[in-house]
Amino acid sequence: MAIIDIDGMLLDLLDIADIVFSQTYVDTKYEDLEKMPDGYITASLVHGSMRDEENVHLAKLLRKKSKLMVAFGACSAFGGIPSLANSVKGGMGKIWQTVYGKDTASTVNPEGTTPQHKWKTPLGRTLTLPEAEQKIVPMDRIIDVDYYLPGCPPAVSTIKTFVGAVHSHVTKGTPLPPKGAIIASEKTLCEECPRVKPERYNIKKINRPYEIELDPEKCFLEQGIICLGVATRAGCGAQCTKVGNMPCRGCYGPTGLVLDQGASMLSALGSILDMTDHELDMTDDELEKIVAQVPDPLGTFYRYTFGNAIINEAVEDAEE
Repeated sequence: MAIIDIDGMLLDLLDIADIVFSQTYVDTKYEDLEKMPDGYITASLVHGSMRDEENVHLAKLLRKKSKLMVAFGACSAFGGIPSLANSVKGGMGKIWQTVYGKDTASTVNPEGTTPQHKWKTPLGRTLTLPEAEQKIVPMDRIIDVDYYLPGCPPAVSTIKTFVGAVHSHVTKGTPLPPKGAIIASEKTLCEECPRVKPERYNIKKINRPYEIELDPEKCFLEQGIICLGVATRAGCGAQCTKVGNMPCRGCYGPTGLVLDQGASMLSALGSILDMTDHELDMTDDELEKIVAQVPDPLGTFYRYTFGNAIINEAVEDAEE
């Protein structure tokens, strides 16, 4: 739905293009898509994570039918919040057990019914549901992706930049951005955030937003609030920190200079907590001191990008 936010620019796009497949805006079926010639679609914008086999099938089918594939949003670009499920030892079986089983006090499910791939009705009809993938990865681990629009959702300015580039390419022959481009800034969010930053950080305690009275002018990190702006790509206009008076949660993912957003943020925390200057110099005890102050380290540092992390799944402890 985020693309509707570009308002009148959407009408300009519809002057030169038709929506040929969309499960949200028009009545189209998979059969319609399958009948299209290969490469028939100019550009496909795919949002959402590769959570089940239907998502994977559709991504592969759209890749075949499209000239350009665009990862639209954090879920398709990085794995998104759903990829945090990769951290569960035991995979989807353990998740089903927790959600539908006795592990959850509020669940009333005496028969222990869990989601099934196939089910036969009392009338003899077999119903089939897509099977969940055991691991969620970014869309580019499954198919070739041409462009990335990060964000949850992508900011209006990001969408307009991409739509404008496509419009100019079609109407004026203007070259498209280079393949693999992330339609956002190469800077970090901190560089576009107007909050006043100190010359040197040296905080002693990590606070949660509800625990203190937030100063709307002062850098969140200086106030002891974890803000991922230092490890996150700019391009959203710093909407959360400017308008919402809330810290950045990292939905635009890492910059091009960083392989792992969470590790980058952990390194930054190590320096502002007056420990060491670089994550490689930290001892295990020092790392534990940082992590112990964060209620949900994985969900905080990898909220949107765990599927794209260097270690992006549960790892069994090595045997002694």
